[in-house]
Amino acid sequence: MLKVITSRKWKYLYQQEQSLRTLESDITNAQQFIQLIQAGDLTAPYPGTDTTDTVLNNPLATSLITMRDQMKIIAKKESERTWTTEGLANFAEILRSHQTDIDKLYDNILTTLVKYVKANQGGLFIVNTSDISQTIHTEQEAVSQLHSNKSHTKHKSSTALATTESVELEMVACYAYDRKKYIHKKIGIGEGLTGQCYLEAETIYLTDIPDDYLNITSGLGTASPSSVLIVPLKLDEKVQGVLELASFNKFEPYQIEFIEKLGESIASTISNTRASLQTRQLLEMSQKQAMELKSQEEVMRQNLEEMAATQEEIKRRETDGQNLLIAFQTIMNTFASIEFDMEGNILDANQNFLNTMGYTSEELKGKHHRLFVDPIYVQTPDYIEFWRNLQAGNVFTGEVLRYSKNRQKVWMQVSYAPVKNREGRYSKVIKLATDITAQKELEFAAQQQYEELRAQEEELRQSMEEMTSTQEEIERQNIELAGLLTAINSTLATIEFDPDGRILTANNNFLNTMGYPLADIFGKHHQIFVDPVYGASDSYKEFWTSLRQGNSQIGEVKRFNSKGQEIWLSASYTPVFDQERRVIKIIKFAQDITAQKRFTLDFENQLTAINRSFAVIEFNTKGEILTANENFLELMEYSLSEIQGIHHSIFVLEGQENTEEYLQFWEKLRQGEFISGEFVRQTKTGKQVRIKGSYNPIFDANGHVYKIVKYAQQLSML
Repeated sequence: MLKVITSRKWKYLYQQEQSLRTLESDITNAQQFIQLIQAGDLTAPYPGTDTTDTVLNNPLATSLITMRDQMKIIAKKESERTWTTEGLANFAEILRSHQTDIDKLYDNILTTLVKYVKANQGGLFIVNTSDISQTIHTEQEAVSQLHSNKSHTKHKSSTALATTESVELEMVACYAYDRKKYIHKKIGIGEGLTGQCYLEAETIYLTDIPDDYLNITSGLGTASPSSVLIVPLKLDEKVQGVLELASFNKFEPYQIEFIEKLGESIASTISNTRASLQTRQLLEMSQKQAMELKSQEEVMRQNLEEMAATQEEIKRRETDGQNLLIAFQTIMNTFASIEFDMEGNILDANQNFLNTMGYTSEELKGKHHRLFVDPIYVQTPDYIEFWRNLQAGNVFTGEVLRYSKNRQKVWMQVSYAPVKNREGRYSKVIKLATDITAQKELEFAAQQQYEELRAQEEELRQSMEEMTSTQEEIERQNIELAGLLTAINSTLATIEFDPDGRILTANNNFLNTMGYPLADIFGKHHQIFVDPVYGASDSYKEFWTSLRQGNSQIGEVKRFNSKGQEIWLSASYTPVFDQERRVIKIIKFAQDITAQKRFTLDFENQLTAINRSFAVIEFNTKGEILTANENFLELMEYSLSEIQGIHHSIFVLEGQENTEEYLQFWEKLRQGEFISGEFVRQTKTGKQVRIKGSYNPIFDANGHVYKIVKYAQQLSML
């Protein structure tokens, strides 16, 4: 008999065929796009999409493209963080390694920075500190002149401290500049953008560069830069200098932030380096003058006849010494300073040192230097050798770790200098120090970030190796995916509804599970499968409203078959859209989990019955208590908070916990051996109770014991 297919049926079958082809095409395109992403290509277009509307109408394509875009953003941010962290770590090494050669330090900082940010020109300007250098030079000339003078002539050379009224910025390093023209360049405060940056202590970033500002010379000729960045080098809000960079490219915000952070480290290093150099120069000058004074006194004792002729020179030298003392005292007040006798006992300390370490002067006087040091380090040969070297007259400089009054760590850049008395013997040690704790913490943080990045890099490398090794498995799974779509219909119970919930079709698995022929349910509402009370509820209405809005529903549901019997299904309701993103039908994929659900409920009921009938307690493999039910707590007269985390031995009779038998008891349980029998245990109040119990090792998926559960019943009280 010829079977006639109506036009409506034919149209429906045609739509189903088109939907299936569209689904197969979408899956193929998605696989190709995922493979491109796995290969690291985050810029590839989505296959099969030639217009934006095509992508928007394909939710899978939209989701994958959104994922790809998020991965690009994450990769860019990670690259910027890595770039910043590596840069700070590299410059921290530069700042540490060249502190004794300040000119080389300046050149290395600027050259490395210009190359690292891919700029084209750069200049480093430092606040001119020639006044202190001039003071040292003048004092040295005065000492030399006094030593060589043997006449009665009254010299009028000035030994007053040289001062400079005006402050200016001096270029100490340049990159790609015309050295003959600019190497000795000086800029007044407020002069030009560089001087203005120093005055305002704020970063200046220009992208609209005047034609006459500056030109970058390259092999192709001369051209104006695209951007200029001028950054103040600040330390405690005080500007130590200015860094100027010019580039054909724009500076990114993360590069500007990196350069500003680096500017703080550069300013700190410049300040500490210059302070250390100045301190060493002053100490060397002081020691040299002391030797000169001693030599001059000997000459005067041997040549009494020259005493009158050199009297005024001596007075002048005394004045010079006072001026030098004033200058030295000024330096001492700038640093944190403390004085010790040659045994390490504290003589005096200035206010800067007291503020840094949190002590008063009375608390320190007479105490030993070990007060500031780790007690373990005090007992080491290194600490003993440290004081022996100072007693021998050796100067010590470097970075040291000390502890304040409240035992907080304080990192210092220090200089310990032994000082001789009039007899030429070392009588005390002067220590000058600068607190560099913040700088050290920054270095430690940078090093830690660098190590974490290296660890992440190693994990990424291992992940890439794993991805490579599993590539064949992925390809095999892709081949199986096509067969999986065919297998779904033969494996799962499937049924289709229109957006209002009326049944369109169902496969044999679903019909067999629910006990209906297709003719009996076609066109009827999904409501025939649910409890009437639930079918009339607001939550059931919201369930279908959400599906019509395009939201999937997944979970375990209770349904009823044609005989009214309860059926439990693991189900997913998936809306299907047309080209205009309207829901045209709902597909439900389900598996019958009735037997599993009944088993789970039966198991839970059994556990409930056990908890009602037995005293139950759980231990980890060390014997420490994890939890216990009310029956056990009532039997042993404890609350759960009193025993949680405590060892099982609190329940055994006194003296049993250290016996070989008790230790073997727990070793057997850890090895997975089941133990049952009658036991005498002790309650919280000291009562003895005889119980019948079983200790049951519980295994994980790998066959390892991870806890022990004890079930017990009271036999009698003793």
